[in-house]
Amino acid sequence: MLGSTFRWLRENSVALASVAVAACALLFAFWQANQQQLHDRLTVRPDIQVRAQTHSSPDVPLPGIYLRNVGLGPAYVTEISALYEGQSIDTTHDLMLLVVGQWLAEHPEREDTISWTVNMLYFDTSITGWTICKGEYAPLVTFSEESPYEKAFSEFLLQELTKLAVRVQWRSVYGEDFVHTYTTRFADLQTREPIQSGQ
Repeated sequence: MLGSTFRWLRENSVALASVAVAACALLFAFWQANQQQLHDRLTVRPDIQVRAQTHSSPDVPLPGIYLRNVGLGPAYVTEISALYEGQSIDTTHDLMLLVVGQWLAEHPEREDTISWTVNMLYFDTSITGWTICKGEYAPLVTFSEESPYEKAFSEFLLQELTKLAVRVQWRSVYGEDFVHTYTTRFADLQTREPIQSGQ
């Protein structure tokens, strides 16, 4: 019995080696396909950052706070929420009420502020549903820098934007979901550096 087994192994050793090599090649092909899929996901992974801009530039026509995709692939924005000093902000009106209210609390003699600030600030959450391609910007908060309005209020507005916290959710083309919360700091607004992200 043992002798017949050895004889069978000797007669079929080439066939057995072929089967072993084929099995190894099949396993390697599966591993390689898995690695290729991981690589493909990484090569199109988006990364949204919040960038504060104090002046207009060729990339951004108005100063404000922008979302920018610094990743490699497109980002589909699924949700944006913002807090100003802990209060939820949904519209430009909400933000202006809080900012102008703060301004009037500090400058009660300037009640005329309300009439000329109406068109100065724009807060846009309608970018939910946008696809932001690699290197593109999407406006979140913009304000007019060439307005004839009081410089003191413009500086105050810029300072108040540092109290804004923005939570952004986005999806990659592979359906991976990402979320980051960004907080602004006056230094970021001054230096135009991207705002650091946290989770």
